[in-house]
Amino acid sequence: MRSRFSNVIYAVIVAAATALSAVGCLISGFDLKMQQMLMLVTVTVLFAVIGAVGFSIRRGWIAVLGVTAAAAVFLWMGGDALTQMQALLTRLTYTYDRAYHWGVIAFSGAWIHVASDLPMMILSVLIVLAVTWVLCQHRNPALAVAAAVLPLLPCLVVTDTPPHTACLFFLLIGIVTVLFTASMRKRERQTSPRMTLTATVAVFAAFALLFTAVPQKGYRNPFAAIQDQLLEMIGYESGAEGAGGKVDGVDLKGLGSRFFLQYPVLTVTAPYDGVVYLREQDYNIYNGYSWDTEDTREDGIAKMPYGEGVNAQKLKVETRWLRSRLFVPYYVTGSVHLKGGMIANTDKDQEYSWSVLPTDANWRDQVPQDGSASHMDWDLCNTNRYRSIPVGTLDWAQEFLATILTDEQQSATAKADAIAQYVHDMAFYADDCERMPSSEKDFARWFIENGKSGYCVHFATSTAVLLRAAGVSTRYVTGYMVSAKANEPTVVTADMEHAWVEYFEPALNRWIVLESTPPEQEQTEETEATTVPTTTTRPDTEPTQPTQPTAPQDEGSSIPWRKIFAVAGTVMLYVLGAAAIVALVIGQRVLRQAHRNRRWTKSTPNERALMLWREIGRMARRAAATPSEEAYALAQKAKYSQHTLTQEELQCLSDERDALIQVLRTRSMLTRFVHRYILGLY
Repeated sequence: MRSRFSNVIYAVIVAAATALSAVGCLISGFDLKMQQMLMLVTVTVLFAVIGAVGFSIRRGWIAVLGVTAAAAVFLWMGGDALTQMQALLTRLTYTYDRAYHWGVIAFSGAWIHVASDLPMMILSVLIVLAVTWVLCQHRNPALAVAAAVLPLLPCLVVTDTPPHTACLFFLLIGIVTVLFTASMRKRERQTSPRMTLTATVAVFAAFALLFTAVPQKGYRNPFAAIQDQLLEMIGYESGAEGAGGKVDGVDLKGLGSRFFLQYPVLTVTAPYDGVVYLREQDYNIYNGYSWDTEDTREDGIAKMPYGEGVNAQKLKVETRWLRSRLFVPYYVTGSVHLKGGMIANTDKDQEYSWSVLPTDANWRDQVPQDGSASHMDWDLCNTNRYRSIPVGTLDWAQEFLATILTDEQQSATAKADAIAQYVHDMAFYADDCERMPSSEKDFARWFIENGKSGYCVHFATSTAVLLRAAGVSTRYVTGYMVSAKANEPTVVTADMEHAWVEYFEPALNRWIVLESTPPEQEQTEETEATTVPTTTTRPDTEPTQPTQPTAPQDEGSSIPWRKIFAVAGTVMLYVLGAAAIVALVIGQRVLRQAHRNRRWTKSTPNERALMLWREIGRMARRAAATPSEEAYALAQKAKYSQHTLTQEELQCLSDERDALIQVLRTRSMLTRFVHRYILGLY
């Protein structure tokens, strides 16, 4: 009795610690939002006690199953479980999409601000029950280890989601303890609590020494090179994150509605108030339905800094995980050398800073209105690279520009201002917008002629194409745009991802940022589109950043079709889920029976007798009965004797099995269901 009590206490501690550590790895790795951490701990400990006690007594598993089912129904009826699970799935697939471009599984309303309390509670309870069942029933540890490792696996798919050190530390201790003490607990059940406790202390000391000697902070994966080689062998290209490799372009054909997740990606500390643009990648090749870049292209951002008489100050960037490219602000002191439209993070830095200078507020006065310039050599030799657009688009755009530009607008800056203002005013900002029809051949032309709403990609592409048609060298740029306060760390989230245009001004011999994307409130009020000379100036007014609009309501109909479809979709999801569970339960029973029939057909009479004896033993335990001596003697004869059992002897074993089946069929409906479909006894 004392050893059983000690085993229960030990199971509670190990199960609760392992479960909390496992879900802690998932929470810390993906920065999941948790509002009820205390409730998570309480539920985990409570079910650890329920599982340890229930699995330690005869038929106690029935009570554990009943309590778990009741809790599951209670959580599901609360209404938030499905929403939180959808939000969790969206978060996971979003993270993987940023690394591997697998796509995002998005659900209506499943935004990142939704907490993950209920999914974490459910996962923790499942781990607790698996661990307590293994420890108290002295079972094979495979189930407990699999359940404990399950929350850790999503963190291993990419290197951007490292779990917290403490969570990983205690999780590994729990897994190793369960594995190493499995055989000990089976052989020495009376003394196993004391021996397993000693083993746990030894494992704890070993891992403490390991984590102290090899701290997680600053650790670099020694298998990164092997991983890259494997990806190269299977033909995988790392896409947007692949420094030194081919960079994935911007697909405009499949561009449609998008959604935002407030997932932290980096922190920036700027020396000035205002909007900060952090460029990551630029593209120079436009073919009508995508943007791409030349991998061998070498150029820069600026040849010389402006802002004489002003001291340079530091702008600090700290990425949350290792990025293959550096984020560059406008404008750094000296020249910035780009290769393939980016600066590769060859030193694998996660914290770095730039020396930036504010641009002269009167920089436009230095641009001649007639378009003449003293720095033309660079621009002339790169004309084709930064002005090329499809021939059909060029003819249309030049004819269209006649309605926008005047004879007085000769300089690159004058043309940029006029074109940006037109694009800025021609449509309103919306993330929920239509996709370009497959019959269209050029994205910019389609949006300018037919587009009513779009986001930064639409406006930046249209601006860049019109500028190229007007003879201005342009680049399509992607990165992040954030409103920062001087010397205060600002968290940059994924929803701040942005696209804009850089055009080359020969009079200044530098690239200028051009912003033509309107803010959300452009649907109701007019604002001015401006050329942004630098992101480190002190603007007179705070720029408005595009934000996620509220989904429009159907005003033309009194029937709430969206709600009806949403309810119908939810009901269909429940029906499909229930059907899948039923199919799974029935399917596994059918497979078991088919496997048994195949073995029976291929077996000898003695092997069939042993199969019947094993079934009799399993059924006898469930029926609280004892197999007959005659059946036991036949089983011993089949196993050790050279005699081949006759058909009459096999029939004797079969009759005893059938008698036990009749006894089991007198049990309750739930018990019969478990015996027939879960355990597959008959």
